[in-house]
Formats: sequence, C-alpha cells, structure tokens
Amino acid sequence: MKIYDDQSNGGKAVTFAEKAITVDKVDLLFGGYPGDAARAVMTVAEKHKVVYVSMGGHMKSFQQGYTYSFGAPPLMGEWWYEGFFQWLATVPANQRPKRAAVYTINNPVGLSLQDSIDRWTKKLNIQVVINEKYNPPLADATSLIVKAKQMNCDILFSNGFFPDGVTTLKAAKALDYNPKAIVQGIGSVLPAWVKELGTDGDYVFSGTVLHGMLNYPGTDKLNAYVKKKYKLDIYPSISGSATPGCRPSNRG
Repeated sequence: MKIYDDQSNGGKAVTFAEKAITVDKVDLLFGGYPGDAARAVMTVAEKHKVVYVSMGGHMKSFQQGYTYSFGAPPLMGEWWYEGFFQWLATVPANQRPKRAAVYTINNPVGLSLQDSIDRWTKKLNIQVVINEKYNPPLADATSLIVKAKQMNCDILFSNGFFPDGVTTLKAAKALDYNPKAIVQGIGSVLPAWVKELGTDGDYVFSGTVLHGMLNYPGTDKLNAYVKKKYKLDIYPSISGSATPGCRPSNRG
C-alpha cells in the first residue's frame, strides 16, 4: 500500500496519481473526497487504464463517459438542499419566498449545489434575481448582502463552507438583512457555527447531518460505539452525514 497526501489539491492529486502508476507500479487507485481532486485523478486513471475508486466522483464527472472510475455517492452538494426544498414545497405558495439571491463558492462542491437550486426554484416559481460566484477566501460579504437587500431578495443561498458562511451571516446581521429563509452550504451544521455567531446563526437551513457534539437521538450510541471501537471521543462528521440516510432526521 502506497499512501500520499494530496491535501485535497487537484494538481498534487494528479502528480501523486501519476507517480503511483508509473513509478510505484500500482494497479489500483483509492482515495479522495473533494470533487476537484477526485475529478482530476479520473483523467489520469483513464489515460493509464487503471481502476480508480473514490468518494468524490460527482455526476458531471461520470457523465463524461469515464470507464475506469468508480464511486457510490454523488458529490454532497447534489443532494444537500433536497430536504429544504421538499419542505418548502409544503409551505403555502403565498407564504414562500419569491426572489432569490444565490452566492456560490467557485469550486466543484459549491457549484454542485446549482442544479437543485435551478430545478426547485423553477418548480416553486421563485425568481433567481442574483446568481453569482466568488473565489475563496471571502474576506468581506458586505457588497453581496447590500445587493441582495437592495434587490428585495427574500431568500438567500450562501453556497459555501464554514468561513465564508460565517462571513456572510455576519454581514447580513450587521446590515439588518432578514430574508424569509437563509440556506447555507456546508458550515452551519458544525457546532463552531454557534460559537462564532451565537443566536445570529439560528434558523439557517442546510443539509441533513449529525455531529457528535449535537444532542440528536442516537448521537450518544454512535459516540459510545466509536469510543469503544476506535478510541475516539466523538464520531467523525462524515459518519453523521451517512446516518440520516438510514432514518428520518431534520436540521433547521
């Protein structure tokens, strides 16, 4: 077993994959969750005709016709907002948001959220007034929030990770921007969200997930299991992402 740390960097992932195949002479590749790194390795696997199994293959990558790349799950963003939209569909039409501001981190994880947003906003007759991408790090979200407020957007999609999500929420509260709903990508489900934002971070929608520090039914049993089996204090958050797929759970 040859193990390399690509640090979730697409360039490093390609370099290590090439080395593993041409120098180490491996005939099977494993690893990778982030879409940017996994997608880059897929091209190497195809070139050398070596089977590659990863957690980060998203639908658009597989739709390119790769034959040597395998992975069970889609990229997280492709299903992350489905629960929110399914709930919103149960809200009476006259009470739903009408105008959306969509701000998306410019990487494969963030961009994978776009399909569900496009599909559901059309279905629910929500007009996407703003649809912009930004490159991380997002040092200041003031201009984004000012624009959303000026254009009377009553739903905000903050499609990013923890740091830029916090930055966006702080700007929204500072500017007294309070839309009917705020939907955040990957960040608001972490306990650190409460530490950074306090009650200003409440009532933010995200994907369904469990975290070992949150008081959800079953968390204590999962923590007890990983402590006994793996000597961990709490179970990894990625395990929390998998658990709600086995039973109903809500996060709002």
